[in-house]
Amino acid sequence: MDVVLRFRDALRKQIWEFAHDHPFGIQLYGTLWRFLSTELELDADPGIKGTFPLPGRTLRPAGPGDATVIRETVAMTPPLPRLVYLFWLVTDLDARRLAEMVGLPEQKVRMARAAVTARIQEALAR
Repeated sequence: MDVVLRFRDALRKQIWEFAHDHPFGIQLYGTLWRFLSTELELDADPGIKGTFPLPGRTLRPAGPGDATVIRETVAMTPPLPRLVYLFWLVTDLDARRLAEMVGLPEQKVRMARAAVTARIQEALAR
């Protein structure tokens, strides 16, 4: 709950600086990204590596435990790729616009999305 209150306080300060000619949602998500990523080390190489599902594995039919498997898999993902993946899910932005918003190269955003997606696919193929 403390993190929610701290974000609310940060938003109260920054919302007055939002541009009137830019989409509100993008600015709001950008503020949230900056707030959540302040403790992550964002440098020129954020450690996001391309990952692909292992060959020969197929997804099993959907089952009742899939949501739990997905949550656990995402929770075990390194912080930066997880944050990129979750922001992609929530914002539904394409890689270029998401990269602009979060301040990462577009290729790194694409690699983070692919890496987490591959992890989920592998977990569901077991």
